[in-house]
Amino acid sequence: MEKENFHDGFENLFREKLENIEYPYSPSNWAGLQKGLRKQGLSKGSFISTSVVVSAIVVSVVVISAGIYFLQNNSIETKKTDKVVVKTEIASQNNIINETIDDTKSTITNVENSGSQSLKSVNCTKHSEHINNTTLESKKCVNENVTAENVSEKQKNIVANEPVQHSKVIPDAQFTFDVVEGCSPLKVKFMPNVKCDSIIYLWSFGDGGKSTDPNPTHVFEQSGKYNPTLTTKYYKSSAINTEISNVAITVNSSAVADFTNEAVKQNVTFRNMSSNYDKIEWNFGDSDNSILDIAEHKYKVDGNYNVRLIAYNNSGCNDTLLKKMQINIEHDYYVPTAFKPNGDSKNETFGPIGETLDLYQYEMYIYNRFNNLIFETKDVNIPWDGKIKGTNQMAETGVYVWIIITKDKFGNVKKRNGNVTLLNK
Repeated sequence: MEKENFHDGFENLFREKLENIEYPYSPSNWAGLQKGLRKQGLSKGSFISTSVVVSAIVVSVVVISAGIYFLQNNSIETKKTDKVVVKTEIASQNNIINETIDDTKSTITNVENSGSQSLKSVNCTKHSEHINNTTLESKKCVNENVTAENVSEKQKNIVANEPVQHSKVIPDAQFTFDVVEGCSPLKVKFMPNVKCDSIIYLWSFGDGGKSTDPNPTHVFEQSGKYNPTLTTKYYKSSAINTEISNVAITVNSSAVADFTNEAVKQNVTFRNMSSNYDKIEWNFGDSDNSILDIAEHKYKVDGNYNVRLIAYNNSGCNDTLLKKMQINIEHDYYVPTAFKPNGDSKNETFGPIGETLDLYQYEMYIYNRFNNLIFETKDVNIPWDGKIKGTNQMAETGVYVWIIITKDKFGNVKKRNGNVTLLNK
């Protein structure tokens, strides 16, 4: 440092002295100098000697000036070189950063392909494993809590390109969820305010469930109040951040609808087996309803019915159970298997026996073993007396086929068939 100060002082002093010296040229003065020399009787050799001395002085001045100029240029060049070195170092650092970011993106792709980490944010960059703890963490993170309505997309993206000391960085752990209260099972989606691939997420939902997904969806099966928690940390950082929601997720208990049924012909008994309910409502599928726990219902028409039971509770968490039932309406009557028209007033005729037969439209047909029609009637009060239709001739003893068709007022048509034995004396 002392040599540099001495050099600079000497240089400045020398430059100042030289700048103050002037050598004006005048032809008259030069002629006067030659005339004076001749008057003093100087020889030609003396004049040459004097010229040499003057030339030597001039040459010395030129040499010194050249030396000063060289020193100045050398100093300036050194400063320029220093600037070039600085720029080169900055460019080199930028190249290293760019290479690191490229390698980081490649690492993320490999992680995603291997399935070891669920990374869904394409706008973030996870730093490579070989980055030191003190190197910068260049990444692009997305603030999910900022809407595009009041800011531009560039403002929504949080860009951090400055060097970051991982040991001092605490990642954002604030979050939101889409449902505050509902009925069990309650499905809730969770969203961190800042989603970034270089952040590790650990969710605790308060009911024993956990997740490491950035945007998890959790189903609360049991009723209660739950305060979810999010813990975050950077991959290269030992610092963690934990946020507990001060707003509890309320899960209300749901009613569970259930029932059994017993059918006897078209008559069905329904029994309510629901739980956690305050009231119920039946819909039997034929526009008939009931609010009784045990409901008796008689169907009138054949068909498939959707029986619905709705169980209500005071939390508004209702439940509905739907069951399909097939109803087959039966026309109730009895058909004997034999008769004997012998004049003893016992089993003299053949036909169906029933109290409700008068309610139906009625047809009966009798066929022999050759499939010949022997008898027919459309009046339930006119049975077969054993004679061939249209004659007074008795049919032969034997087995005959009967067909009975009935139709009720609801449009249900029933067809039955069987065998009957005709006995003689």
